[in-house]
Amino acid sequence: MLSGELMEKGLRLNASRMIFLVGIIIGFTVSPVRLDAQAIPRTRLVLLGTGTPNADPERSGPATAVVVDDRAYLIDAGPGIVRRAALAAREKDMSALSVSGLNHVFITHLHSDHTVGL
Repeated sequence: MLSGELMEKGLRLNASRMIFLVGIIIGFTVSPVRLDAQAIPRTRLVLLGTGTPNADPERSGPATAVVVDDRAYLIDAGPGIVRRAALAAREKDMSALSVSGLNHVFITHLHSDHTVGL
């Protein structure tokens, strides 16, 4: 029994040493990099509408905007997308969603509730 306990303790010590050594190696091989805040693209996801094909005055049709830096990429263009984008541009200070910035659109499928906002 004693030899089993010693062996188990030795394995734990070896594992601890291995983790320590890996930490040391990583510490010497990875150098910290100072990232300029301007160099990191800022990406935001904006749900412009989550409506269904059934008309609902409280919800705009399906539309999502992925805003990378100052460029908006729209995914689907349900009814009311232009109003919702203009509202987000004004209220969230996202100029990429202004009417003149809506230049890139991806349509997931050609159902009217995903396209009539064009």
